[in-house]
Amino acid sequence: MITKENLNCKDCAECCKPVVIPTKEDIERIENAGHKDFLDLDPIHPENGKTALKRVNGYCTFLNQKTKLCTIYEIRPKICKIYPFMEKDEVDDCVPRLF
Repeated sequence: MITKENLNCKDCAECCKPVVIPTKEDIERIENAGHKDFLDLDPIHPENGKTALKRVNGYCTFLNQKTKLCTIYEIRPKICKIYPFMEKDEVDDCVPRLF
């Protein structure tokens, strides 16, 4: 099992596949860093009116497709910081799943 203590990131970008609904604080932090035009309607549930980080080729817009690294890692949304431990303290792997 993978825990917060033994997680060994492999830079596979699995964490950049789920749709991210940023908080108001996340949006302000990213905008204050100079980023613009990074939001879109939630593609899974557009009827809810929530905004999500834009997607490029099935990944978060902030993923560098060549290096597989987050370009806003230091200011990334809170949900990204806790991934893959959103629901549990232990996981089998980092592959995104619908909970």
